[in-house]
Amino acid sequence: MNNDEYLQSVIRSHYVTPISLNDSRLYSLTFLLKFWAGDNLNQLKLSGSSAKDLVVSGNADIDIFVSLKSSTSTTLKDLYASLEAMLKSKGYSTERHTVAIQTKVGSLKVDIVPGKIQQGYKNYHSLYNNYSDTWLQTNIDEHINRIKSCGRINEIRALKIWSKINFLKFPSIYLELVVIDALYNRKTNQLANNLKTIFEYLERDFMNKQIADPSNTNNIISNYSLKKYQKEEIAKAASVSLSKIYWNDVIW
Repeated sequence: MNNDEYLQSVIRSHYVTPISLNDSRLYSLTFLLKFWAGDNLNQLKLSGSSAKDLVVSGNADIDIFVSLKSSTSTTLKDLYASLEAMLKSKGYSTERHTVAIQTKVGSLKVDIVPGKIQQGYKNYHSLYNNYSDTWLQTNIDEHINRIKSCGRINEIRALKIWSKINFLKFPSIYLELVVIDALYNRKTNQLANNLKTIFEYLERDFMNKQIADPSNTNNIISNYSLKKYQKEEIAKAASVSLSKIYWNDVIW
């Protein structure tokens, strides 16, 4: 088994089949989300890793985006807090992430992101950024299409697995865009070489590299997704991985 074959086997072993919003285990939760949104609801839809078929073992099992009408009068911050309070009142655990609230349905981990459609648009939404206590503009559908068509799916999966092994906080969209940036103009179908290139990028360039939201270049994801010490932990872990001789000491 060569290096690429080994890495492919690791990716397969961590693969998780995406869960549908129609999964019976989610009935109660989706009912509550619809009730919470009320007349302001535009739609519930898959987002994040779930919509991109990039779920790996150990990450959230499903990402649900709650799209609210532009006429929703409640502020983004209050919507975020209200959603969290509703979940807690119904007995769900909650954990705040950058734009998501993570909860559990049995053994399923669910990331829920509320957002308001921007006036005059269909797919552009405003989200509350819990990290910076401000708002950001993004386009969930454009994110999904950008990642699904990037040609770097295996490298993204591998880096997600590596991040979990090393107990690193590395938000999905940030990680995905970092992989694309690190492999700009690199060949495909050379998984081991490309993963090594990503580690070199993380070691040398990651700390100071600006990564923008592809749907809104004013939204600099790298400015708020991680704190400095968290980026340093990623860079250090990449350096350690580069020092290893065998791939089975890096990712498994």
